[in-house]
Amino acid sequence: FLQAFFQKCKAAIQQELPNTLFLGCRTHRGPSVLGKAALGSVDVFSVNVYDSRVRSWQVPEDADVPILASEFHFGAVDRGVPSPGLSGSWDQRQRALSFAHYLASALEEPRFVGIHWFQWMDQSAAGRRDRENHQCGFIDVAGNAYPEFTQVVSKATMNMYWARSQKNPTTERILFDLLR
Repeated sequence: FLQAFFQKCKAAIQQELPNTLFLGCRTHRGPSVLGKAALGSVDVFSVNVYDSRVRSWQVPEDADVPILASEFHFGAVDRGVPSPGLSGSWDQRQRALSFAHYLASALEEPRFVGIHWFQWMDQSAAGRRDRENHQCGFIDVAGNAYPEFTQVVSKATMNMYWARSQKNPTTERILFDLLR
């Protein structure tokens, strides 16, 4: 059933949007059977990875498919909305280092081709329709940046291509290179 689902989705995308990548269905903690079913159809396997580092237990180690961490964030409780979200930190500095470590882990893992931050702005303290109200943005609800966080993110992302190009990288070495 699952293989047929992914094959039909791929065929529909190729018909209506030729030369477009099929990123799958953004799994989150799904069973490995889902990943195995998607392998023959997806161009990139998309998975939400809320953890301290990237990983994808849905995709077998020997599978030849690029992986996108299609959603993640780190929040903090030192100011703004008092909910840090799904991956919390004590303050903006720890949040920044968590981001850098996550990015370094993605750069170390050759199958990962990208990571995608959940959202630009914090959620309202009153909550969304589903009552989710996390401090997980690059800016607060008034449009103010979290400088301790955004400065590290800016520095790390400016150095990420160079760090990825190094031979036999380790997370620690990449982290050092990202923050130099």
